[in-house]
Amino acid sequence: MKKFLAIAAITATTLVACNNDADTTTTTDSMNTMSTDTSSMMSEPTTMESTSADEGMMMMKDGKMMIMKDGQTMMMDKTVTCTDGCKVMTDGHVVMKDGKKMMMKEGMKIDKDGNMMDKDGKMMDKMNNKMMDNSSNEGMMMMKDGKMMMMKDGQTMMMEKDMTLSNGTKVMMSGEVMMKNGKKIMMKEGMMMDKNGKMMDKDGKMMDN
Repeated sequence: MKKFLAIAAITATTLVACNNDADTTTTTDSMNTMSTDTSSMMSEPTTMESTSADEGMMMMKDGKMMIMKDGQTMMMDKTVTCTDGCKVMTDGHVVMKDGKKMMMKEGMKIDKDGNMMDKDGKMMDKMNNKMMDNSSNEGMMMMKDGKMMMMKDGQTMMMEKDMTLSNGTKVMMSGEVMMKNGKKIMMKEGMMMDKNGKMMDKDGKMMDN
């Protein structure tokens, strides 16, 4: 009888030990699962993407030329040719299509189309390296990327309707221009016309219309 009780006690002790090991293993597994879940909840920081308008924007910052590429601002590593034909160098020099040069100053920007802005974001006339007089450009129309654009309230926006100018010339949203004498002209890429009917080519030179 004593021998039987001794065997039963040993068996019970072994079962308790096994249960404790199982509980310990379960607790450890639960902690590991919680750790994994917590790690998965932590998301990596996302990079803010730039708008399509900012893509390709170049800027002189701290004496270095930077460019917006794939939502990131990085140092320019090569010369960039803009859609208007001007070339922007890595040292900040801008070479116009006619060969004229100018140097970008701190804070100045130039977009992929060659439009230049000062450090306050105001448009500049890069041909003459000076601020554009937006009041004189008010009502200016231009063919850009196959669409007729118009300067209104200091902003360039798409033409919303046909315009009749002070000299009787009519400018259509399609880019067709009808003179007072009935002559028709189709605006080409880069061509401009002011509110008085004066026409300029893509280089800003006056045209006989």
